[in-house]
Amino acid sequence: ARDITPLHLAQQTLREREITLRRTQVMAKIGSWTATLSSRRIRWSEETSSILETQWEEGVNVDRFIAFIH
Repeated sequence: ARDITPLHLAQQTLREREITLRRTQVMAKIGSWTATLSSRRIRWSEETSSILETQWEEGVNVDRFIAFIH
C-alpha cells in the first residue's frame, strides 16, 4: 500500500491558498490573468471578471480580452 497522506496534504494546502488568493483579490480589488499565446486564450480570475463587469469564463479569446481593456 502506498501512503498518499503527503498528496492529500498538498491538495489541501493548494485549496487553502486558492481561497486566500480569491479573498485577497476581492479585498484589494485586484484581478489576475494568465495568457497562452499559442492558443490565443486567456484565463482570468473571478475578481478580474468582476472588475470588467462581465461573466467569468475559462479560456477567453485574447481579442475579446483586449476589447475589454481598450
